Amino acid sequence: MFQIQLKRHREALNLSQQEFAELIGVKQSTVAMWENGSNKPRHSSLVKIAGFFHISIDELTGNAEDDSDSYKLTDNMDFVICSEIKSLSDEQKHDILDYIQFKKQNRQKNDIAE
Repeated sequence: MFQIQLKRHREALNLSQQEFAELIGVKQSTVAMWENGSNKPRHSSLVKIAGFFHISIDELTGNAEDDSDSYKLTDNMDFVICSEIKSLSDEQKHDILDYIQFKKQNRQKNDIAE
């Protein structure tokens, strides 16, 4: 059940095995082995993975009921975005900030129009 939950939560964030592995500090091959069931993570890795997804170890291992389709993406997405930004040039970071301001202004205009 762990391998299904891991893949489900990873894919909900649109992360490849490689991207997820880098974010939690393991090799891509380790994630692949976890997901195909040929290897199981140590307890310390379970703690790290559950923390990353903001879920309990019980939910991650299938020992708890998941009553919602919400994967608490907001906190995870913030983390992923911050991780991705680190590799960008200053110019690219500036472009992203400009885009964020543009999106915020459009949202404010839409809120006023309603």
